[in-house]
Amino acid sequence: GAGFVGEKLMGEARAVVSLRIFSLDMPFISMGAVLGGYFTARKKAGILAAIQLFEQIVRIAATMAALRSIDVGSLESSCAAMVFGSVSGETAGFLLSAVLFIIDRRALKIGNSPPGVFRRIIKIAPPLAVAAYVRTALNALCGMLVPRGLRSYGAEAEAALSSYGVINGMALPIAAFPSALFLSVAELVVPEMTEAQVKGSWERIKSMVSSLLVCCLAVSLAIMLLLLLLSDFLGQLFYKSSEVGAYIRAFSFLMPVMYLDTVTDGILKGLGQQLYTMKVNIADSALSLLLIFLLLPSFGTSGYMVMLYFTEIFNFVLSIGRLFFIVYRSEEKIVRKAKKPPAFY
Repeated sequence: GAGFVGEKLMGEARAVVSLRIFSLDMPFISMGAVLGGYFTARKKAGILAAIQLFEQIVRIAATMAALRSIDVGSLESSCAAMVFGSVSGETAGFLLSAVLFIIDRRALKIGNSPPGVFRRIIKIAPPLAVAAYVRTALNALCGMLVPRGLRSYGAEAEAALSSYGVINGMALPIAAFPSALFLSVAELVVPEMTEAQVKGSWERIKSMVSSLLVCCLAVSLAIMLLLLLLSDFLGQLFYKSSEVGAYIRAFSFLMPVMYLDTVTDGILKGLGQQLYTMKVNIADSALSLLLIFLLLPSFGTSGYMVMLYFTEIFNFVLSIGRLFFIVYRSEEKIVRKAKKPPAFY
């Protein structure tokens, strides 16, 4: 389907090769996610960190090797080389995960599964999968429509792709780089929250939530200040571009919201709110799609920035509101439900 997606949906025939290369990565992403869940449940943070570091090293090395072997003047080849690097990293990360899983599993005493565990997993998995597919489809559609929206604003095709690339491929990754710390916290907090909920340790839940949010807010504000002060330096250091520095500075005010939303989603998932977070994320993606139609043809890249700010704040407000409601308004109800393992546990 790469030809149809690239040429018809994206309107960019040069993306076809990259889509075909990326398709090879699907099995490794899927199986790697399962093994990542295993190590998260086992609270093996060190193993997860080692796998992610190894994956990034392979990704960078493969990308550099591929870029050196092609004609750098070809946008199609350059994009394919970067996708090849990404696929190589994901594949290497899965292989390492599989080896470490086999080693770690030998240390476990494998007994019979709890009664009904498979039925409970099947009950929660399809709704989550459908919600994830809907959100992925909406995000993919947004990515396809942004360059078209910028062209409607009046930008030439190359200029539209260039502006989108500067924002999403250069400035945003630098501004969002510290989110790796918050993503790790979000992953590790899931089993802790689940365990506390199953045991009915409500005071522990409230204590953990308060401590996490306060610490993450302090760290995220410090990062925001650093990005604000060092934006021009970072733009010149990595890309020798003042334009990138200006976008990093614009993104710096959004980062605390993005970081806190990441941790809040992790806490909600630990409290059994996966479906709620998925619904919020779908609403976020649908709102992004609507704003792309409304803002980009009239305001160009400024409209795209407004869309990013509005949807991130929208997502965070709904997530933090739900968390406060559960933790501080529904304690008795949650404690009663926590006397037996919830469906997702």
